Amino acid sequence: MSRDTLFEILILLSLLFVITLVQHIRTCVLRRRGVRTTGTCVNHSGTDRDGKISVLMDFSIEDGQRIRFNAGYFRFPPLQVGDQTTVVYDRRRPARAEFSTGVPASGRKVRIFLAVVALAMLAVGAVCVFAY
Repeated sequence: MSRDTLFEILILLSLLFVITLVQHIRTCVLRRRGVRTTGTCVNHSGTDRDGKISVLMDFSIEDGQRIRFNAGYFRFPPLQVGDQTTVVYDRRRPARAEFSTGVPASGRKVRIFLAVVALAMLAVGAVCVFAY
């Protein structure tokens, strides 16, 4: 395996690590500051280029203000218009919201995954440095 190939692997692992870390931090913010409330699916508001359907949700925050957010794009929407589910939103930025099922109670699995990725990056980096 060439040094360039090892370097490319290290870059890909680093990118995966950063993406996972950003998602974990976002989830931690919602878990720490998040407020759970009931949201209603108000529209399937179009599709993306892959044909997945957008689910538009509506909920009220503590002061009564109504917030709408796009819960994501789904090949098979989990809710029909009018269905209700629990959503969680960031008290400081209410537009940052998602289904509460997307916010796990424990980040243990993510921390383990991040540790494994970090060790893999360290191993590949060590091979790059010491093998050549």
